[in-house]
Amino acid sequence: RTLGFPSFTIVPPSNTAVSPSRKSDWAIEGWPEESSTASRMPAKPLHSAEKRQRKTTIRTTGTPAEMVAFIEAARAEGYRTHSAKVGGSEPAADIARIEAVEAARRPDEFITYDVNRAWTPALAIEVMNSIAARGWFEQPCETLEQCAHIRRQVPQPIMLDECVHSFQDHLEAWRLGACEGVKVKPNRLGGLSKARRVRDFGVSVGWRMHLEDLGGTVVADTAALHLALSTPPENRLASWLCQPHLVDDPAPGRGARNEGGEVRLPETPGLGVAPGEAWLGAPLAVYERPAS
Repeated sequence: RTLGFPSFTIVPPSNTAVSPSRKSDWAIEGWPEESSTASRMPAKPLHSAEKRQRKTTIRTTGTPAEMVAFIEAARAEGYRTHSAKVGGSEPAADIARIEAVEAARRPDEFITYDVNRAWTPALAIEVMNSIAARGWFEQPCETLEQCAHIRRQVPQPIMLDECVHSFQDHLEAWRLGACEGVKVKPNRLGGLSKARRVRDFGVSVGWRMHLEDLGGTVVADTAALHLALSTPPENRLASWLCQPHLVDDPAPGRGARNEGGEVRLPETPGLGVAPGEAWLGAPLAVYERPAS
């Protein structure tokens, strides 16, 4: 009844935004000869003293008491950003969950109430105007237009997720004034290059963002965290790691990993992580250059 998914924001010592994960970006753009692996450079910027920030998202659901207990357990592990799952047909139940979480929140913690499109516009307006929550509300309704409608009638900031799939969707969200933030997920957007374009647009219009992927191994986690690291801290809320919730691990001990509520990215070339050959197994086919 309760699930926890840790998520991380990483803060570089400067606000300079640089291109994320050059190896993957340039391969997508068609310039493999300029990959960061070929140039022996790591994908993220090189800094002599990289900072790490504890912002971990724990997603919880259940009764009010169960949700608070889960957040307290996560807090003991150093987590400071929590995502509480709400959304149902009974306003009183959602209001009770939100009020319990808000009462247990500490001043240095962040809360996102993830509705996952579950509310109708009328229900969203009823619940959000009945509480004094300071946190974000994520994807309260099904469509972009519905979220824009309620945004004009509630006091809390809105974060969009499931209704933005393309750069044009993000442009429309900004035109409608539908949100104050979005979730930027490379796999959903079509790769790191397209995600970087959305990220750069979000920075230009002042959005705050979660930078993470839909799911995947530590390779996908690390690529998304490189994108997060190149984002100015004022535009970055948190990120999420999927690998801890998978059975198979293609690169044990490498890549973006939780270290007591913090993450440090690899300093090695490219993404800094790749699947081990043993994990990949025997090749299905081998292609060799003919002898000259």
